[in-house]
Amino acid sequence: GALPFIASSFDSSGWIIHAAVIFCTLALTLAVPFIRPHVHALDNLALSSALASAAVGTACGQYFALDQTPVGTSALVGALVVLATIPVGLFAASSIFVALFARRLWSQEQQAATEGTVKKWGSSANE
Repeated sequence: GALPFIASSFDSSGWIIHAAVIFCTLALTLAVPFIRPHVHALDNLALSSALASAAVGTACGQYFALDQTPVGTSALVGALVVLATIPVGLFAASSIFVALFARRLWSQEQQAATEGTVKKWGSSANE
């Protein structure tokens, strides 16, 4: 599970430490929309989902430490996958937008360079 060295030093087998980590990360997850540490809403969404996935991952580690599989394990793992997909999807989308913007900027620079080099480039033949 999470924090194995700290958890092994307590008599309660670490469930208090795990519960504290889960509670604190969930509290931070819920606080992000109100505090708004980033200007853009998508950045705050990515931060919230990353914190929530840390909490769910800690909960998964606590549940998987048991010898038998609990009833809600598939839902917990599904929630972890969905929460991890949000920041990854936002990163992929922003990477695509940056590449498209760079391509557009490059083509505009090429067009301007061509128009400056070749006389009357782009103007009609009748002028």
